[in-house]
Amino acid sequence: MALRDLLRRGGGEADPAASDPSKLADQIHQIRRLGRPEDARQQLATALGAGGRLAADPDLNRLYWDLCVQLERPETAVPQMLRALAGQLRSGRAADAVFGWFELCDRLGDPPTVDLDLRRRLMEAMLQEGHDGAAAELVEGVSVDETVPLPTLLRLALVASKSRAPNAEGLTRLALGRAGVPEGQRQALEGALADALAAGLRRSKDDVEPDGPIELSSTATAARRLKVAAVVPEAVDGERLTLRFPNGQRKGLPLRQVQALAAVRIDEGTGDAYVLIDLFLDSLWSDVEELRVVRMRTRDFEPRTLVPAAADSQLALVTLLSNVLASSGAQPLPDAEAACGRPFHGFASIAEYQRRVLEIG
Repeated sequence: MALRDLLRRGGGEADPAASDPSKLADQIHQIRRLGRPEDARQQLATALGAGGRLAADPDLNRLYWDLCVQLERPETAVPQMLRALAGQLRSGRAADAVFGWFELCDRLGDPPTVDLDLRRRLMEAMLQEGHDGAAAELVEGVSVDETVPLPTLLRLALVASKSRAPNAEGLTRLALGRAGVPEGQRQALEGALADALAAGLRRSKDDVEPDGPIELSSTATAARRLKVAAVVPEAVDGERLTLRFPNGQRKGLPLRQVQALAAVRIDEGTGDAYVLIDLFLDSLWSDVEELRVVRMRTRDFEPRTLVPAAADSQLALVTLLSNVLASSGAQPLPDAEAACGRPFHGFASIAEYQRRVLEIG
């Protein structure tokens, strides 16, 4: 189909994309591939603004966000992205919604304002997907009063306890103090709070201690420590990754030397979240006392400089990680999907990641 036909159908011919989200998405993707992202955005904006089935489709709203990110105007698509997340949660796509929320926060620098119902559903999805720390951070920012319906308050309190949020005890006491709490839910809340208190509530994001020293003892029989080299990747060429060290020296790392690769999202609550990438030059399953690690952080480099053909930074990073794993045959951590950002597992600190993923700490 010609570009002019994609942008405007004339002559009275009915446009099948006018009511079919998948057909409209196909048209938008075609326009985008022709190098006309602004035209694609305008056509999609018109369709979404008309309301109805198209406006409610989560994938179309997500596509609008992607176009605005490509055009370097993500802040203009926040309502559409939030609509996409709500639709994904309604349809049971918890992992997509959680990944989208992380991306949204990364792009904006700060979490956007969301209504209490969407916030609650995002928290529950984070717990379901194993992002307890992120759920705790979301619930910590909740402000409730007597106008919050009891069912909502009960679910918020349960998420707070299960994620061990700093305000878990306060929310739970508030919920249990309401009249009409069913006995079964009362027992569930009391049990969840007792478990959270026994395990220890998380620190407030305003009271985060800095990460400890690199040298830690492992849960294995032999004491271990990490020998970390913080680097910035500058190029990837076939089987070799060019790295720049803090002293300015550049070295090529043959990917065949990489024994394991870990990629996780770190959100310490004191700055922008970032993806931490560890390349292990020693096997985690060996009995060596010192594990050599090459460590990279996405706040120090732009993934598109390594994968310039990628449409955006997120796709560039996923492509880079997938290629390194394929070329090296390294063990992916925490697992094959998470190591490639589908989605990344989140942690509140590097120390937490090392303890839970590497079993060192």
